[in-house]
Parts: sequence; C-alpha cells; structure tokens
Amino acid sequence: MRFSHLSRPGRNKFTLEASIQSESVKTATCIEDEARIYLLRNEGGTAQTAANLANAARVAEGA
Repeated sequence: MRFSHLSRPGRNKFTLEASIQSESVKTATCIEDEARIYLLRNEGGTAQTAANLANAARVAEGA
C-alpha cells in the first residue's frame, strides 16, 4: 500500500505517528567504512544473522 492510497484520516495518522530514521554518516570511502555504516544501520532493529553481523564487524576492523 502506498501513502497516496490511504484515506485522508489514514494519511493524517501516519504523518503524526510515523518516525523516520535518519543518520548522519560520512560517505564510505573504503570497505571498512561501508561495514561500519552497515553495522550502525542494521543493529538498530533490522533482523540480521549473527554471521552477517560478525562478518561486518570483522571487515570494519580491517581484518
């Protein structure tokens, strides 16, 4: 369902209750930076496997 398909009351409720995640991060300039950004974004409630997170942590450390 798209926002535009919601009724007027539905759009108003969504607008009032929706929270938009935003982060300030520098642009990834290397694979380690990309892994750090991945860890920041994906440990915040998005289900990830322990193996994926461990791999990202390893890459972020430069290993």
